[in-house]
Amino acid sequence: MRTLSGLMGLVFTAAGFAALAAGPLLDATAAHRSAGWERTAQSTMSRIGEAGKAFKANGNWDQWPADLFALHGLPEPGRDGLMEVDGTLFRMDAGTVHAWPVAYGSTGMAAWAMDPPDFGLRGTRNVVKRYSGRVLAPAMDAADPWPDRPGFGRDGQRWAAMNGR
Repeated sequence: MRTLSGLMGLVFTAAGFAALAAGPLLDATAAHRSAGWERTAQSTMSRIGEAGKAFKANGNWDQWPADLFALHGLPEPGRDGLMEVDGTLFRMDAGTVHAWPVAYGSTGMAAWAMDPPDFGLRGTRNVVKRYSGRVLAPAMDAADPWPDRPGFGRDGQRWAAMNGR
């Protein structure tokens, strides 16, 4: 019985070591997979920004015309105001655009915000709030600067300029 107990202990120790050793590999794989979705999301944000610049002359930020999205190769937002493109949700409201993953960790991790008039893109690694899906969406002012904490948004996460603006 003692030998069996020792053998079980050795097996559990080996399994624990294997899980510990594989942890960074699994994280690296998830990060690599997430990076692909995030590149697609950034590209879509850029197209939305170009659509916004084209629409800017009108000055009416309450309603983005559907044909404007089609002209820029984007789907029309659904009835809930959200547009889903390749695992990322996009929301446009009063000129501000937010993007976040449909399923945090599976379809990306980062979140983005873009505001008129210059449509500068800001991003966060989204590790604090973990915005995900239609239920856990960022507030419209999530990326607005927090007056007492430079570099942080009102949601408590670090937000940084992504395109030099």
